[in-house]
Amino acid sequence: MPSAMELDAAVIFWALVLGTAGLAVTIYGKKAQCPRCVALGVAMMVTPYFTQSAALEVVLLALGLGSWRAFALGA
Repeated sequence: MPSAMELDAAVIFWALVLGTAGLAVTIYGKKAQCPRCVALGVAMMVTPYFTQSAALEVVLLALGLGSWRAFALGA
């Protein structure tokens, strides 16, 4: 029988932070009419469902927020 996904507090915390940041980027993208920001935000909200590592979630958060900043500055 396969074991269930093991969650620790760090994974849950960083998943919550990544999902919340994704929600913020999605809302920003809708208001700024930036489809790339909306897509990035949705990807940031969905990603925690597929990751089991807190370190990976922190890296994804940094990459996502860096990309959002580049989009927001018009790059």
